[in-house]
Amino acid sequence: MFGLAVVGAGPAGMSAALRAADHGLEAVVIDEQRRAGGQIFRRPPQDPTTGTPRPTAGYAWATGLIRRFEQDPRLTAKFGWSAIGVLPGGTGPDSLGVAVSHPRHGARQIAARRLLIATGAYDLPVAFPGGRCPE
Repeated sequence: MFGLAVVGAGPAGMSAALRAADHGLEAVVIDEQRRAGGQIFRRPPQDPTTGTPRPTAGYAWATGLIRRFEQDPRLTAKFGWSAIGVLPGGTGPDSLGVAVSHPRHGARQIAARRLLIATGAYDLPVAFPGGRCPE
């Protein structure tokens, strides 16, 4: 059983999982994507010399966060899995079950004492010349 289940591997989910691990909790991070970064850091450009991710414009700190998250042996990542529900009593009265699903592996539950939902948001407003707000 995990001390913390985090749904979402964007900046908030990665930071929360790392902080939980710093405080001695075993954390699992569940995300539908194949790697950490969320919408905002999805597929940062690679440095052609080293093959490591380069910072996304305006977010120089992102590369270090992703690297720390991906290399931290204290964390368990479930990439490619969708969180589809939360059920009471995962493996006991003080736990819950996070129902997850994978296209090839089917559905199962992950038991945890606590749940943090960090599904994030990303807005990129685009201004159009001459555009007006509806009245």
